[in-house]
Amino acid sequence: MTNPAIAENTGTPEATRAQNDLNELNEAVALAEASVGEKFTDADVAAPATAAKTAAASTGGPAAPMTTQDRAQRSRERAKRQREMGRLEMERTYNGVMVVQRKLKINDQNVASSVTRFLALTDKTVHLLKRLGAQMMTPAQSEELMGSLQEKIDEYCAEGKQSLAASSKMLEDGKAADTEFMWITPVYVSSTLEHEFRIKSRNVLGLIDAIENWDTVMAQLSELEFNGKVTASQVDEARVRERRLFNDLNFLCYKLVMGMSRKTMPVVQPS
Repeated sequence: MTNPAIAENTGTPEATRAQNDLNELNEAVALAEASVGEKFTDADVAAPATAAKTAAASTGGPAAPMTTQDRAQRSRERAKRQREMGRLEMERTYNGVMVVQRKLKINDQNVASSVTRFLALTDKTVHLLKRLGAQMMTPAQSEELMGSLQEKIDEYCAEGKQSLAASSKMLEDGKAADTEFMWITPVYVSSTLEHEFRIKSRNVLGLIDAIENWDTVMAQLSELEFNGKVTASQVDEARVRERRLFNDLNFLCYKLVMGMSRKTMPVVQPS
């Protein structure tokens, strides 16, 4: 994305700042696109032969339909790219931007994957909306978008808090009721993710606490499963719920960043 006004005023402090803003927005676009990745339509799944014909037409030769294993492999590769880009963003230092440093130590693999795939984009989206929103939209529009983003953050946080209260109660009741057998207490030998994250917006602070809540929920449910109080499918359901909520937040961030990228920021003319 380019801004013609920048080319006309190259070398001015205003143009330099505008170009830096555009560069940062372009970086956010790349991160957003990677965080969403490819999507398969219902038609691809229901009619693989049609997809194969389309591929054959575009390549000039026959193409085999994508199998379930192919889709699973592509999904794993996409998740790997998302985690790699997310980690890079989490480690990035922004000159002239005040941050709050929080150390994340996550044990559950699924929660850790959500963090590395989605957290950085959330923080970056909030940061960009606050920094560039006034240049791209009216205050009312900016406030509305920030409200929608905060609503998704609050939803993830509230569900994490409620799930933690429920799993803690189940664990307490399970231990109290299990007097006939010795209670099994499993432990993590090592954490899946241990990272210091530089948070650029206070809106994300609550999200960090919620992530830690979800991690504790998975640990408590796994302990309950070890002792026969819940099933493995119940633990998986909690993991799916956490991922769905974070993915919904991530997709909103994607839409906001892509929407911002389609707008052209005005460049202040030198006096």
